[in-house]
Amino acid sequence: MKKLAITLGDPGGVGPEIIVKALSSAGIQDYCIPIVIGDRSPVEEAIALLKLPAKLRIIQSPEESRPVHQGRIIELVDMGIAKKFKKGKPTAGGGKAS
Repeated sequence: MKKLAITLGDPGGVGPEIIVKALSSAGIQDYCIPIVIGDRSPVEEAIALLKLPAKLRIIQSPEESRPVHQGRIIELVDMGIAKKFKKGKPTAGGGKAS
């Protein structure tokens, strides 16, 4: 199965919520192995905000990813760039992280 890298974008934007919602659907993982590239904190915040049962699996590289068919695991390569970010406001740190 093909791996699909998905960049998180600006951690203060809507990207984390859109990605988490899409990857929480079991159907997408029938077609590819999605791997999110970005920062852990905005993804965890999006999971909590949307009250989804998804869990993060932090991986170091795409080579570590593996198929997950239940739609409850989101694999993330944590870049560790956006330690603090402001939701809804473009910032230099958010731009660097994206």
